[in-house]
Amino acid sequence: MYRVAVFDDDRRQAEALAELIARMPLGAPVDLELFTNLDALAAFIADEGEPDICFMDIRAPAPTPRPPPASKRCRACSPRAATPR
Repeated sequence: MYRVAVFDDDRRQAEALAELIARMPLGAPVDLELFTNLDALAAFIADEGEPDICFMDIRAPAPTPRPPPASKRCRACSPRAATPR
């Protein structure tokens, strides 16, 4: 089975490409995932792992910036916090 991700911020374009892929004689089943949001694609990859093939719109809006992990925000976790003053 091929795991294929299709990303385009224009849903019609993503669906058109997905339809073309679904009709291709690949010789194996295809698990096709459609994304119109980069954050959703990033979450999918984090949860499910990387797809075998990823078709992406190269002129897509930038993803939403993510806050730093809690370990980076926590002052008590900082090496400077452990230094006596």
